[in-house]
Amino acid sequence: MVLPIPAKPPTKLGRFEVGAKIGGGGMATIYLGRDTPEDGSEQLVALKVMKDELANDEQFVAMFVDEAKILARLSHPNVIQTLDYGVEAGVHSFIAMELLNGRTISDIYDALKSNDEKFEWNTAAWICARVAEGLHSAHELVDEDGQPLSVIH
Repeated sequence: MVLPIPAKPPTKLGRFEVGAKIGGGGMATIYLGRDTPEDGSEQLVALKVMKDELANDEQFVAMFVDEAKILARLSHPNVIQTLDYGVEAGVHSFIAMELLNGRTISDIYDALKSNDEKFEWNTAAWICARVAEGLHSAHELVDEDGQPLSVIH
């Protein structure tokens, strides 16, 4: 059996330079990206790039584009901001998103546990409430005509 040689990731997607792989899932790979506008500033971003093996499947491409359009409409402090989306060279569908650097809840839990400390319930409840606020904003999202988009996450 011959294993396929993985395609090299693109080096540029739209205005974004593509860096190291930082995650992924079934439909896409997440890369560190860098936006360097003409004003000389620099912003690190997360680039969600559809996997090459799905790029010719019209159904997956349509789902990815729909996701990008919905994400671009979301605007809430507890939801990552979508900065841009598109298709590069007719092959690489991508979504550029705000990159949040920091620790995960799992990291914090593990650190507390290793010090025989507990994750306080009031802290957990506060975090859950902020997540719920972000999800609520997605569930309430409407189109240009004010019609509900019925987003379910």
